[in-house]
Amino acid sequence: MPDLSENSEPVATAGSSAAPEVGPGTVDRSWLPLSGPAAFALAATILGIVVLLTYGWTLRAPFIFDDVACIVNNASIMHVFPLWDEGPGSGPLWPPQDFTTAGRPLVNLSLAINVAFDGLNPLGFHIFNLVTHWLAAMLLWAIGRRTLLLPYYEGRFTRSADLLALCVALLWAVHPLQTEAVQYVSQRTELMMAVFYLSTLYCAIRYWTTATEGGRVGWPLLAAISCLAGMACKEVMVTAPVVVLLYERTFVTGSLLTSLRRSWPLHAGLSLGWILLIALNIHGPRSASAGFHLGVSPIAYWCTQCEVLLLYLKLAVWPWPLVIHYGIPFYDSFSAAWPRVLTVGLLAAGTLWLLWRNSPAGFLFAVVWLVLSPTLVVPVVSEVAAERRMYIPLAALCAFVVVEVYDALVKLFSSRPERQSRRLSVGRAAVVLSLLTLAATLTLSLVSVRRLSAYREALTLWHDAQRHQPDNYVVHTNLGVEYINAGRYAEAIDELRKADQLATDNRPKIHTELATALAREGRFEEAVKEFRALLTLDPTSYEYDRVRDSLAVSLVHAGQVEEGVAEFEKIVRDHPDSAEAHNNYGLALLKLDRTKDAIAQFQHAARLRPGSPQAYANLGSALLEDGQTRAAIKQFESALRLQPIYPLVHKSLGRAFVESEQPSAAIPQLEKARASEPESSQIEFDLGRALAGVGRWRDAVAHYKRAQELGEASSTMQREYGIALAQIARPEEAIVRFEQALAEDQQDSAAWFALAKAKATLRQRSEAIAAAERASEIAHGQDLAVLADQVDSWLSAYRERKGP
Repeated sequence: MPDLSENSEPVATAGSSAAPEVGPGTVDRSWLPLSGPAAFALAATILGIVVLLTYGWTLRAPFIFDDVACIVNNASIMHVFPLWDEGPGSGPLWPPQDFTTAGRPLVNLSLAINVAFDGLNPLGFHIFNLVTHWLAAMLLWAIGRRTLLLPYYEGRFTRSADLLALCVALLWAVHPLQTEAVQYVSQRTELMMAVFYLSTLYCAIRYWTTATEGGRVGWPLLAAISCLAGMACKEVMVTAPVVVLLYERTFVTGSLLTSLRRSWPLHAGLSLGWILLIALNIHGPRSASAGFHLGVSPIAYWCTQCEVLLLYLKLAVWPWPLVIHYGIPFYDSFSAAWPRVLTVGLLAAGTLWLLWRNSPAGFLFAVVWLVLSPTLVVPVVSEVAAERRMYIPLAALCAFVVVEVYDALVKLFSSRPERQSRRLSVGRAAVVLSLLTLAATLTLSLVSVRRLSAYREALTLWHDAQRHQPDNYVVHTNLGVEYINAGRYAEAIDELRKADQLATDNRPKIHTELATALAREGRFEEAVKEFRALLTLDPTSYEYDRVRDSLAVSLVHAGQVEEGVAEFEKIVRDHPDSAEAHNNYGLALLKLDRTKDAIAQFQHAARLRPGSPQAYANLGSALLEDGQTRAAIKQFESALRLQPIYPLVHKSLGRAFVESEQPSAAIPQLEKARASEPESSQIEFDLGRALAGVGRWRDAVAHYKRAQELGEASSTMQREYGIALAQIARPEEAIVRFEQALAEDQQDSAAWFALAKAKATLRQRSEAIAAAERASEIAHGQDLAVLADQVDSWLSAYRERKGP
């Protein structure tokens, strides 16, 4: 390697076992216009602006795919405290075992913090992901500059370290391969793990370069803490201690044994992370989607991963097309895969050779292999390839490209006939590299923006995937599911039938969704037939209990309520300790107006799962329907203690407060419900009643009007709307409402009475008396003693008045 030293100070070589404690601060960089905090501020500003311009316009994109289960349906994140309780799903640090965040408690806690700040608004979740991505970029910049200033490089990058590190971080931050990890909210598992992964390496570098006793203690402690935190975010962190060891061997000591002997406190602390990782995964939270027990032979999977690795490398260079799910079939023989296996084998051999030679390129390529190794080695049958897995490996590739291009430029300018000085060559190389990086950053950012447009809604995302992978049955399945969510059931049925034709496995899920679409389309007999066919599967299969439950639900919705209830009775008998079974049984009983029996089932579900807010919510709804308003309020409040953000409960509790004549307590609950369900006529009506109860008549009128616009047309609504209009001196409009209410229900004595008072306001004496007499007659006939007395008293007083 030619001597490109830009510093005359003597430095130790990387192979020296007694490498001096030399840090970046000891190098003469006084000629630079910016250094230290100023360089950090400049890098932070540039990276922040570029990341924001690339991703900022998508901050209001909706939740997609796994986000719904991981966030919207995740009861464990609806409160921050207690952090955990009796079992899975009981708190943020003990996520449900079948969610993306299972075994990843810190990620689950971050979601709970988002909910605590702004509920289920996607904006806050996207901001968190964006800031986390920016932090990762800053850590990459810091690691890059400190690495280039190590004694290993003998001062070659003294004047260019900040620039090279910034170029690496910029290209990495805007690369289209990063869009999935940043935009797909539930994949913050990758983002958070990466931040702690890079933090671990950064703290290790500071430990090796510190000259203070406090630093020798503090930095390895911080590295160990970062490593533990990363293990609680994603399993790929398992490779971090190995990467740190290889880094020290490559850039600091030149020997593995010397590294272990010299930095044993650091490596011992990092190894504690493995213990935590084992503890978090002891129950196999990902056993349903990953492992050697899922029917795919190791040889077939590893051969397929050779193709996947080459796909990753291709996308790193040419990142298009990108899709949310890659349908790569497994190879059925080695003979079919040997060209790819040979190519990957040569890449692996080249990496080992470079690593043995202590080459920085060897370390960078080893990072790619190591970070990808968990998913390259252990079968992940549900997702053979995923863009987000390249989040950290891409950083190593970007670093390799930037430094190699810079070195090539320096050599080019140093070899020119004019025999330029090395300093001038380095300066010109830096300028050219800056221009190249600017062009590449702009190009990659524009490609990322185009890719991000697919994330505007879930349907767009899966349509885009279908365009690039028309024969991928998983894509057709998820497109069908999104059609169901959008209420486009006929299109969902078509997509799911296509998925069934293409599928090689996972047919139970396809047919379950197909049956759901058929039921939503009103084709109940076909739906029931699909579910019954699914019940012929092995009773021990993963989908079997879900299918039984879905069949019972479909029977109920199909109008075959008695048969559905009978199915639920069987389910409860077979699974007496299943809170979900008792809960669904109770919902079916409500369809038969067996409210008392439903209450008993909900009470049983609440006893079986005292940490479930849904059990208390359903029990409260049944009690409210049974007229036990006070008891219902207690159950709703119990649900909200467990899950403070729960739109359905806010709605029901607000209504219960209105029914129990506690309007001031009802208003905040109904306003929270309205924020989540702005198009609900029932919420608008109940909010109007609550506002009327506290004398805010004009506000009540506005909400009654909105309720009517949304389709609420009950006689009760018309009557209450008219009463509010009368209170703000609009009797003519009030009379129209009363007459509409009476057209729906001639026996509404309260409406007759309100009509009488409105007529009296307009001095229509005879009509007022006639309406009041009618109200009195009906009230007496219905034994409404209080109302009857009010009407009679008003009528008597009105008749005694003089004038019209």
